Amino acid sequence: MGKLRQLLITLGVLLVFGGCSRYDYTLRKPVVKFQTPSKKALSSMLRESNNKRYRWAEEGPHSFDCSGFVYYNYGSMNLWLPRRAIEQARYGKTIPMSQLRYGDLIFFDTRKYSRGKINHVGIYIGKNRFRHASSRKKRIITTSLNKAYYKKRVVICKRVIPQKKYKKPFKIVAKAPKPVPIAKVKEIEEPVLSEQNNSIYIDRPLIGIDESTIEETLKEEPKKEPKESVMGSPESFISKPIAQEANSTKHTNLY
Repeated sequence: MGKLRQLLITLGVLLVFGGCSRYDYTLRKPVVKFQTPSKKALSSMLRESNNKRYRWAEEGPHSFDCSGFVYYNYGSMNLWLPRRAIEQARYGKTIPMSQLRYGDLIFFDTRKYSRGKINHVGIYIGKNRFRHASSRKKRIITTSLNKAYYKKRVVICKRVIPQKKYKKPFKIVAKAPKPVPIAKVKEIEEPVLSEQNNSIYIDRPLIGIDESTIEETLKEEPKKEPKESVMGSPESFISKPIAQEANSTKHTNLY
């Protein structure tokens, strides 16, 4: 009887402490307060979370852990990142520490023996400082990167907020090519059939020919004098009339 009683007590204790977890792992998405992420929006969000307490596995709005702090602030700007720090580090553009800008994420390995495995994250706010949920201080604090403890434990830096601002959405419009001007062409009248000899003639000149310019060019061209033909050259034979050549060659009838 005593053993049964002890067993029941043990089972009761296990049910009480096993069923009630110390931490709440339910993921709660923040309310979107800004439709697009920006420096101004993030600055407003960070002011709201000033001096709020640290609590493991919480993502706000009253308490945070380090990755929950990032998840809450960026989710409020409609920029959704994973919940865990190691998964958040897989997103965005990798940048060196010398090029950090407001809103960039800095990932650390804060273990005693650092091996480059990410377990902490903070938000860069300029002037070599970052905001984060500190498990040591138990609240949201601002820390300098000049501190040797954090500076030597930086694993990677990421940029997730777009830097360019566009007032209007992109609209790709294909511009139609300008029409090529077409030269005016005079209409040509149809050929007229002659009644006398059934020949075809055109009453007007061809397109693009000016009669006046033709007459001027004919007047300007000087008349070329015929060249003297040299005996034995092809021109001498061509210039002789056929009748003269026929008279000059007479043959006697030998029969």
